[in-house]
Amino acid sequence: MNRILLAFIMLLHVITISADNKAQLLKLDEAIEQVEKLQTKKMMKIDMLRNSLRRSANDNERMSLCYDIFNEFHVLQFDSALHYIDKVQEMATRTGNRHIREMAIVDKAELLGMGGFYPEAIELLDKEPLDSTDNKVMFKSYIAHFRIYLYWADYCNDAVFAPIYRERASKNLETAMRFIGASPATEYYRGEYYIYVKHDNRNALECYFRVLRSTPHDAREYAMAACAVAHNYSAKGDMEHYEYYLIEAAHSDLLNCTRENMALQDLAMFLYQQGEDNMERAERYINLAMEDAKLFNNRLRIIEISQKLPVIVGAYKQLMKRRNTMLRISTFGVSALAIILIVFVYFFMKQNRQLSTKRRELSEKNSELTSLNDRLHTLNDRLLDTNRQREHLAKLYIDLCANFIDRLAKFELLVKRKIKANQIKELLSIASSSKMSDEDAASFLHRFDKAFLDLYPTFVDEFNKLLLPDAKILPRKGVSLLTTELRIFALVRLGVTESSEISALLFYTPPHHLQLSLICEEQGHKPRHLRTRRHEAVHGHLKTWN
Repeated sequence: MNRILLAFIMLLHVITISADNKAQLLKLDEAIEQVEKLQTKKMMKIDMLRNSLRRSANDNERMSLCYDIFNEFHVLQFDSALHYIDKVQEMATRTGNRHIREMAIVDKAELLGMGGFYPEAIELLDKEPLDSTDNKVMFKSYIAHFRIYLYWADYCNDAVFAPIYRERASKNLETAMRFIGASPATEYYRGEYYIYVKHDNRNALECYFRVLRSTPHDAREYAMAACAVAHNYSAKGDMEHYEYYLIEAAHSDLLNCTRENMALQDLAMFLYQQGEDNMERAERYINLAMEDAKLFNNRLRIIEISQKLPVIVGAYKQLMKRRNTMLRISTFGVSALAIILIVFVYFFMKQNRQLSTKRRELSEKNSELTSLNDRLHTLNDRLLDTNRQREHLAKLYIDLCANFIDRLAKFELLVKRKIKANQIKELLSIASSSKMSDEDAASFLHRFDKAFLDLYPTFVDEFNKLLLPDAKILPRKGVSLLTTELRIFALVRLGVTESSEISALLFYTPPHHLQLSLICEEQGHKPRHLRTRRHEAVHGHLKTWN
């Protein structure tokens, strides 16, 4: 259980560190975006010091200002730093300030070592006698030897001269420990002592971490200690911590505007080894490291980066080539899909237009159908109304028939009774006067008028349209619904065309084959009253009425 718990804790720790590394990379990218702004700020500070130097007339103050400008240029630009340290050495010699002169010589030698002038740097340190009682100068001198020989060993990077220079570097570092003081810088070199002389990684890490805890993040000592911690973890195979502290060192270098750096190129190489996901960052970091090395004029860093740059850039180009190929394929695919989509859209729009046309036609058909339905309903209503009217006429017909049957039955009974009573003459007299009374005729004609107008309510208006305006026939109000003339043409409308039938129905006794014209003349209306048509034409037209 303890082993499982320990493994779980280690896994959780690795996941946490990995998440922190991603956050650190984002922070580093943000710092890279701000590089120009940081360098502009640093140059403004240098310009202020230069302005103070031009205004100053005091040698000691001028020497101090030159030293400050040198420190600002120390890891920023080799040629400018060399120029100002030479001025410091010259003014210290002129003023007789031995301590500043010796410090300037040591700083110049270390600067030459950073620039790749290793024999010149060692020669400058060895030919100048230093004050052995000045612990600060002596410590700095041996540390300069240590750093120059390390640079030289890295420059050779072979199996013959590199071990010799590393051995000399270790001896000078061991000697420097006799003069070490107490400061963040000296604590860093104490860690270097444990690494290169004692080979004690644990104590070395403690020294480096003390530097990290006591030094600002934008200080050069912080970047140096973070880079040393990273390489210490790399030696133990702890690549998560290695990446984390490399990022810390690179970030600190950017904040301090340090162009003489190693962390950024190592980080680029590490990211390159992690696979394609980090290739873009690796390419960007290695190019930035090369740019810094060129601007500083650091030959060693240029050589180191030149060995890594083609590998990373080549891999990046291959990645970009594959991505471009995939992009072209994707573009072709998207283009093909776009063409297919356009074709589908075209056919869709075409179908949509056809559908709209069909929908419009269907709407028109529906409107026509609705109109036809309305007309059908109207015709149905008219048919129902006609049926009701016909039922009414049938009822009228039945009533009349029943009335005449009843009258006939009574007359028959009367005849039988008169015959039995031998009242032949009286019966003959009754029969001779047994015509329908005027009241019965008037009742029949009233019922006929009412039934006909129920069936054809617009008959009078339609009939008068066939006549001249001054010859219109209108019923007399309060007397009858139809006049005799209107009844004649009403019978014609009903299909009764025989004059004998018309005479019988209207209780007239005209001569044989009485014509419609004679009836009209008899009633005082000449055919000329019809517009220009003869009464036969009117008769034919009446047959076509609805």
